[in-house]
Amino acid sequence: YRDANGSGTFNLTGVQLRWNYGENGVGDNDGVDIKVFAIEMVNIPQASYFVGSGGTESGSFTNGSWTSGNTIPLQITSENALSVEQTAGNLWGTSSAGNNTIGSTGTLAAAFPKGFDAFYSMKYEISQQGYVDFLNTIDGTQGTARFPNTTGNRGNITVSGGIYSTTTPYVAANYLTWADVAGYLDWAALRPLTELEYEKVCRGTLTPVVDEYVWGTTTLANSAYTLSNADAIDEGIATNYNSGGNAIYDVTDGSISGPLRVGIFAANGSNTGRETSGASFYGVMELGGNLKERFVSVGLANGRTFDGTHGDGLLDSAGDADASTWPGTNADGIGERGGDWFENSVRLRISDRTDGALVTTGRFSYYGGRGGRIAP
Repeated sequence: YRDANGSGTFNLTGVQLRWNYGENGVGDNDGVDIKVFAIEMVNIPQASYFVGSGGTESGSFTNGSWTSGNTIPLQITSENALSVEQTAGNLWGTSSAGNNTIGSTGTLAAAFPKGFDAFYSMKYEISQQGYVDFLNTIDGTQGTARFPNTTGNRGNITVSGGIYSTTTPYVAANYLTWADVAGYLDWAALRPLTELEYEKVCRGTLTPVVDEYVWGTTTLANSAYTLSNADAIDEGIATNYNSGGNAIYDVTDGSISGPLRVGIFAANGSNTGRETSGASFYGVMELGGNLKERFVSVGLANGRTFDGTHGDGLLDSAGDADASTWPGTNADGIGERGGDWFENSVRLRISDRTDGALVTTGRFSYYGGRGGRIAP
């Protein structure tokens, strides 16, 4: 990372890698292949922020003083333990049952990442090439376990002779189960983000706007897109790029029938900023639409035990993440936020928790993922 604020191309020379290879069972005379992969991250600085927009989104977070009607945004001002209960000044939700539940009364421990302290978020969803790189650097048994083995709806990861590849490397990786996403994050020494951190990344430090989308307004594109240079590194929106609120969901998807290239809206020649690019407050892309993402849920008991532990680069022999405090392969503790190419626009709202506590191990064409890391 830069040692001072700057902009433009980031060029590095003379980079060195220190590796205690004995820790991984490698001997002095062993031959090894070393590969380096870059994942673009966005720094989310330490700051207070709000959860809940003041609207009526399904299951939305709210100040515990809420009783009915529009929610009351709650400001998160520290990483101290946070009570989950329906009393003023505490975190609560508008639903206490079902897939959008806030869960039972209790406490989020100080170790549970609440989004106040600085952290990093992946700028883009996991791309198909990024996921292929992951599959090709773990062993055969692990790779088989983490291989989606499903194509269609612009998902094109295949395997031949034990080597994984894709014909759409820049398109977001779909058909990922929670176990797949967790495996990737563990391998990359990242960690899951929590749904509180999701709202921080989206809204930043701004005062909430009722029923707002990720880009901070209620404006949303509502005509079907067509693509130029489909599947290429410069895949773009050919028609119906909107003057505000660009995102792919069931209306704008048209005949595309799947996710788009990561960062597609920001690269458009008509882009003028956050609203046209569909970007979050901090410039994180596709947090609304494209693919549904998985976050540690406040509404599930197994989510509340998460302590922000990072992956260690290694999976267990079965190909699963081995971070003990993460929700397991059964996805109990993981919910969904942000909507996707297949669903309606309501799901794209920052504070919508329609499936914020939905537990599923399913493999669907609208499931992707991203992760983060605590900032040093």
